[in-house]
Amino acid sequence: MNPSLKQITFVCFLFFAALGIQAETYWATTVVSYYGTNAASSINNILGVNDQLTTDVGTADGATWNNYLTVSFGRTFYEMAGGKEVAVYLYDLDVVEDFYVYVSANNTNWYQIGFVSTTTESLYPTGTFLYFDMAGCGITAANYVKIVTNESDAAYSAPDLDAIAIIIPEPSTLLLLCVSFLGFFLKRK
Repeated sequence: MNPSLKQITFVCFLFFAALGIQAETYWATTVVSYYGTNAASSINNILGVNDQLTTDVGTADGATWNNYLTVSFGRTFYEMAGGKEVAVYLYDLDVVEDFYVYVSANNTNWYQIGFVSTTTESLYPTGTFLYFDMAGCGITAANYVKIVTNESDAAYSAPDLDAIAIIIPEPSTLLLLCVSFLGFFLKRK
């Protein structure tokens, strides 16, 4: 007995569901805007892969929550079911170094996807990725990521940012997953 198209597709569904969705990482390509006098000479260090060259978007004016960095990636990225779409690589969060992570489709309307707060000295001294999910933020497609940091004193108390990335499923994997779901739907009929 030869297997039917429905049976073959159902097996493909099970295979790809077990395999999971493969994703590609894209790094920030453009600094769109920033405010933070401490970052003026190092702002482009945020571009590309994490390389231990950091920028600290801080300023010595003593204001609170006015320092920011906005980047783009040369492509649109989308909310993935159960996924983490934005990654921020940073070094050495010190006492009272906090930041918000926002996404936007148009660089005007911003939607918060995460917040990091620390009162711990020398947290992540050798660097780490922190991942943020767009689920429930209010949009499903974005083009920009903004990091907004605190400035509680004149000591440049903002995180040492190294790289910002977006995670996007590979188109071929998404196509195969869609075909598998179609097969599953047909199998259930």
